[in-house]
Amino acid sequence: MKIMRSLLARTAMRGSSCFVVLGSDAFELGPVELEIWQLCDGSRSVADIAEEIGRRFDVAPETAAVDVEEFVNDLINSGLVKSTNN
Repeated sequence: MKIMRSLLARTAMRGSSCFVVLGSDAFELGPVELEIWQLCDGSRSVADIAEEIGRRFDVAPETAAVDVEEFVNDLINSGLVKSTNN
């Protein structure tokens, strides 16, 4: 299962903060969350994303896996990303 950003969502910068905007809702992303968001391109699974985040931020694989899965689930529940069967 791959994770893909919603085509209706867009990113916006306000000062030094990054937001993902969907309709009238805006979600502020921290540095790690922004990296995860950018990796949700439809070509990677949650495990792939967690592995990449672990490498980029020097985080233990188990910690990255839990944190990424939790955040991706939040994104799915918010309608910002969806899982695909590619």
